[in-house]
Amino acid sequence: MITVAELLANERFKFLECHTKKVGLNAAITSVNRIDNVNFKKLIHKNELIITTGVGMTDDVKDCCELIDEIKQQGAAALVINCGPYLSMIPSALEQYAEQQGIILLSMPWRIRIADMTKAIFEQVLQQTGTTTTIEQFIDDLLAQRLYDSDVPLEIITMLGANALFDGTVLIVKQTGAVKQEMSLFHDLVRTLFSHKYDTYVSCVIGKMVVFIVNRVAQPTAVAFADFAKELYQVFAKKKVTIAIGIGCGYDKISQLVKSYHEALQVIAIVQHQKKVWLYKYKDLGVYQFLFAHRGSPLLKTFCQETLRTLWEYDRCNNKKYYEFLRVYLEEDGHTNAIANRLYIHRNTVNYRVQRIEKILDRSLVNNLDKTSLSLALLIADISSSNRADD
Repeated sequence: MITVAELLANERFKFLECHTKKVGLNAAITSVNRIDNVNFKKLIHKNELIITTGVGMTDDVKDCCELIDEIKQQGAAALVINCGPYLSMIPSALEQYAEQQGIILLSMPWRIRIADMTKAIFEQVLQQTGTTTTIEQFIDDLLAQRLYDSDVPLEIITMLGANALFDGTVLIVKQTGAVKQEMSLFHDLVRTLFSHKYDTYVSCVIGKMVVFIVNRVAQPTAVAFADFAKELYQVFAKKKVTIAIGIGCGYDKISQLVKSYHEALQVIAIVQHQKKVWLYKYKDLGVYQFLFAHRGSPLLKTFCQETLRTLWEYDRCNNKKYYEFLRVYLEEDGHTNAIANRLYIHRNTVNYRVQRIEKILDRSLVNNLDKTSLSLALLIADISSSNRADD
């Protein structure tokens, strides 16, 4: 736990202002609770930091005084008023009543999101109590399949809001390029950007990845995921840091999220090796889902090698890049102008390379069956050449 005094002394919480000068600040904080309606004051528990916006109050001073009475009775730590459209300021009568009752009264500006405040306090509590690995241990147990829903720590349930409606997913952001940001800074920046999209989540660093477990039920904005991912890519592109983003399917049980984790890894594996930055979600992998499920099949490996081996060998022996050209050709569905523009080459060069590849492979690049076979072989090569995404 931490004390209110320690909270106020922390630069991270400099936006908090104390309004009870004669009350000691040694009250312990172990959790945070938001109470916006006085009818729910019985939900207050010992050592909680109570935050209210006053949105559900009919008489600001009277209702806040009732909260203070319940805080005193239950042994909660303090009351924080989120000053804004519902409680624009702390009335002097409320300050006096809190002083009389010996209850700490704090305020925070409306620009500070309560979700961010809550998460920051939980992190500070974990750090101060020497349990900074609570989240890491939870995620480690989850991914090692050592976790049952009944074993999920209370702190994690509170952070995810899993004791109410839950639709959990795992989202991974990985640094993939030569230029890499220090992981703690990378983690902090990604978490800051996450607040634009998600409200409830826990996160930790695993290798070069930041792994987020998200409750998609609570979203502070209606930002489309594609726009959110685009923002992430743009921010890190300015820092010359390349990333890959992958998100698994949603599950209503925390213990099932290991499936979502591996689904997100499959997306990352494709994105980081094939530069498919438009691809974010496992559900959009299409035929890749089938291929990943049969990744170890000798049949797939044999088909891929027999289909593409002669082209690979030609490139290796002649220092050519016809394999990469074939990928672009198939992705652009054979449209000469699109291929020429994408590769910055002349139309005649496109036609020449098509003819050369057809001779090397002894296949037609306009025959639908041949094109389908080549496309499938390329997809198999994608998943075969991809290292584990969590390396």
